[in-house]
Amino acid sequence: MQTTNEPVSVPDHDFPIGAKHKLVPSVYLVINPNDANDSLRSGQMRIFIRPELFLSTSCETHMVDLLAITEEESFHEFTHHEGVVKPFWCLLTDGGPDENPRFLANILKYLLLFKKLDLDYLTVRTNAPRQSAYNPVERSMASLSGKLAGIVLNAFNYGNHLGNVNGQITVINEELGYKNFKHAGEHLCELWNRDLINGRPITTTYVEKHNQAAFSDIEKETWDWIDRHSQICKYSVDFRKCEDRSCCKLPRAPDIYRLLSPNNGFLPPIVQGQDEHFLNLLHTLEYFNNKLPGYDRHCPSISPEMYHEFVCQKCGKYFPTKVFVKNHVKTMHPSERRRAAQATEEECNRRSIEDKHKEGDGNNMLRKPTDHIGRMQNHERYARGNNGRGRSGVKILQPWEQDHLTFQINPHEV
Repeated sequence: MQTTNEPVSVPDHDFPIGAKHKLVPSVYLVINPNDANDSLRSGQMRIFIRPELFLSTSCETHMVDLLAITEEESFHEFTHHEGVVKPFWCLLTDGGPDENPRFLANILKYLLLFKKLDLDYLTVRTNAPRQSAYNPVERSMASLSGKLAGIVLNAFNYGNHLGNVNGQITVINEELGYKNFKHAGEHLCELWNRDLINGRPITTTYVEKHNQAAFSDIEKETWDWIDRHSQICKYSVDFRKCEDRSCCKLPRAPDIYRLLSPNNGFLPPIVQGQDEHFLNLLHTLEYFNNKLPGYDRHCPSISPEMYHEFVCQKCGKYFPTKVFVKNHVKTMHPSERRRAAQATEEECNRRSIEDKHKEGDGNNMLRKPTDHIGRMQNHERYARGNNGRGRSGVKILQPWEQDHLTFQINPHEV
């Protein structure tokens, strides 16, 4: 630590001498919910280090890393149950451009992990602005930074691979650069692997090349698949299996499937109580059921007028952007002529499937999820038209605006 009156006397990792002359760590904290405390800081860390000059990081590289973690036996106590990958996953990210769950490019990569691991449910969440301090990974990284205090990694162990080209410092010898980056990266791995964090060992690996075959067996999907299997919000995206067994396999955790069925198979929206505390999602689902507000309804940055533009006027489904709403309407609510052609095609496909499975697949044991969105739409329109007030002008107290601890609920309204 230094005072503001003292000159900076230590090197800063943010000031490289060449463009992209950095080692980029991708840090993952794998948490077991049964062992987590209130701060969610318990867990085991896994780190992948890449040379930014030769390997860029993206949402797909993060998915490749997560897939690699599931294959490591030291993490099976977190990722597996009775020898198979757990069916319900929750990812907490920092909301960067290569992780933000609202971006379509990232959504297309998250679904690869969802399909590859045959998950029943995948929810990807990020912190709202100015809340990143609560990210458990960011907290644990403070320990990693402390281990590097006063340490300089030798970037030119095998010789200088940089040179001046047109007035800019850049790499002029890539082969030498590969060797120097690998030496520095492996040295960094040794430093971070020495000690424990959260009472557990750290596993750090230097990555020399991308694993292009990780998701080569997974078919890339279109917006139609995303629309039918996901719920996208401003700070989250959720995936769940559909009922079509030609599309998705049977749920591996039917109890969770049934629990979420009242809300079309998804976790309920985040609801703010009268005391401005946000309610427990399971309590919200249990007590409010078909009177749930819309997704992101309590987001302070979305005004009621703006919110109306993000909701499909035909089915009431919410999206965080107008582009997504447009894609939804185009795909799920086509014109009459297009709808007739689509119905004919679906009928042909249905008959073809029936011919192949005359005896039936016997997979209809689970209760069909009910969709409260249609019922919620009229309630939302009424609330918009009256600004949350009844005909007499008196504000209507919604069920979720009751005390978040006592849950004073009128059973005739729920």
